[in-house]
Amino acid sequence: MLIDGIKQLLYFFSMGIHMIGGKTILYRALITMDLSFFILPIRGIGQRYMMVYFVIYSLNKIDRRKYGMKAVRRQCMASVLTAVLILAVCGCSAKETAVEESLSERMMEETDPEEKKLSAESLEEEMQPADPAEDEMPFRVQWAEDMDFPEDCDIYDISASEPKSYIVFTTDSFLDKFSILEFTLTDVSESGDMEFEAGLALPQVSGLAADSPLAVGLTFAGDIPGYGFQYEDENGELRCFVMEISGEDGSILIREAERKNDKFVLKGGTEPCQRSAPAPGAGDDAGYFVIECPDWEVSYVADGIFDTLTASPVKLTEISKDTSDCLFAEDWSAETGIPLPGDLNGEGYSDDAYYYYADNSAEYGRLAVEVSEMGTYNFVGTYDFSYYLNTPAPGNDYTTLEIPYAQIFDGVLYAEIAHRTYSEDQPYTGFMVAVEVETGKLLWRSEMLVANGRNFVVGEDTIICGYGFTAEDDYLYILSRYSGAVLEKRKLKTGPDYFIPVDDSIYVLTYDTVYQYQIG
Repeated sequence: MLIDGIKQLLYFFSMGIHMIGGKTILYRALITMDLSFFILPIRGIGQRYMMVYFVIYSLNKIDRRKYGMKAVRRQCMASVLTAVLILAVCGCSAKETAVEESLSERMMEETDPEEKKLSAESLEEEMQPADPAEDEMPFRVQWAEDMDFPEDCDIYDISASEPKSYIVFTTDSFLDKFSILEFTLTDVSESGDMEFEAGLALPQVSGLAADSPLAVGLTFAGDIPGYGFQYEDENGELRCFVMEISGEDGSILIREAERKNDKFVLKGGTEPCQRSAPAPGAGDDAGYFVIECPDWEVSYVADGIFDTLTASPVKLTEISKDTSDCLFAEDWSAETGIPLPGDLNGEGYSDDAYYYYADNSAEYGRLAVEVSEMGTYNFVGTYDFSYYLNTPAPGNDYTTLEIPYAQIFDGVLYAEIAHRTYSEDQPYTGFMVAVEVETGKLLWRSEMLVANGRNFVVGEDTIICGYGFTAEDDYLYILSRYSGAVLEKRKLKTGPDYFIPVDDSIYVLTYDTVYQYQIG
């Protein structure tokens, strides 16, 4: 670029000065040389050399403003001077670099091999980022089942819901103003920062002493933190920490939050400052399973699965049909005394053997079911269905898939994946999946548009579910538990919501009708 600018400059003084429009050639030459002088220092010479160019450049501009085009020759001379200076400092810089490299090589040759090894290792350690998890914290948080703590340990039940797990706080010193916090999520930023309001979940605890461990009973539901703790450090600053449960091994993750006025903010991507041992029972029999998503255009049955069912072994006989303008399931439940099934979108629910919670956070790319054992509260596993969020049809904000219900039966996790709006907006909806609990292997996926109710019922050989929505066809379906194949479908007046077995019958609650069927 510099050579080209000089050529254009010479051409102007030899011929262009006598041509119409010759000034354009001069301006192009000066601009080209200016750009070349500006770019050259940036390519590794250093900021002090760039100053040479800017000083001369400024003098040129002042000269031009004062004398107009009469300053052309002065500016040309200044440009030549700039080129000479930059070439000189380039040479000096290259010479200095060569001298420094020579001295460095000589010093390395004179250095003992062991010292060189230690020096390299030290440099590598300095370049490694600090691991927040290795920071020494004046507290330890562990699952109660992992520790032996004194019988006179203070034990408090903070959560009244199940499943409840006990964790123990210990310290080797004294943590002043130690207290347990209960969080309520108020906002999530685009960068993933979570803002919480906090209240004292255990106001009677004012400090944590080395000889007095503290055990608390808590219920952890899903990925959004619900509990934490705070204390005042030796500098008088109040420090706040958030407690979460790892979806991989059930360990307790501790992350430090920032206090802003009367709220707490957990920055997105904040690394844990402490991690407990895995949850009791977490190991080879529990883990984090990412569920595969086969071709959407067809139903799926894994290799090696053979289903001999061709017709439903379950016979449903209608006993009653009670229709109204609009059925309110909660009112019906209160009147009949028959409880409604649990809701995965709330705090989760439990059956006689397991506790279930769904993470329906499609906006963060998450779709999963978390399972733990009832009674022992041992972590069973997290079953991640996030691949199912990437359907061939883009849909809209109202067609985001979620998991409204899941249940384990005979070592298999059955789950429904659907949205609650028209299938024409998102046809890849309303299906059932079956996953092996121990391995996370997908056993089968049913055809579309067979299940979008709030629950389903798993029997010995069949699954009773249903699909429907406003102007769409409404059906009760009976699927094979072994392959997800449709064995029978029964027309309903409106879309089904709940399937509630009671003794040898089943209630089916739709938008405006309560059906009762005899199971035979």
